[in-house]
Amino acid sequence: MTVDLTPLSDSDWNAQRAAHLLARAGFGGTPEEIAKAGRDGRS
Repeated sequence: MTVDLTPLSDSDWNAQRAAHLLARAGFGGTPEEIAKAGRDGRS
């Protein structure tokens, strides 16, 4: 099995991906925090 570990491009980052990342990190986020993370990008 191979896994693609290529970083996401800025254009692929969005609120849905931010929500997934926050959930995987174990603390989730409010809808407002998720929207902000989606807007602010990965920096």
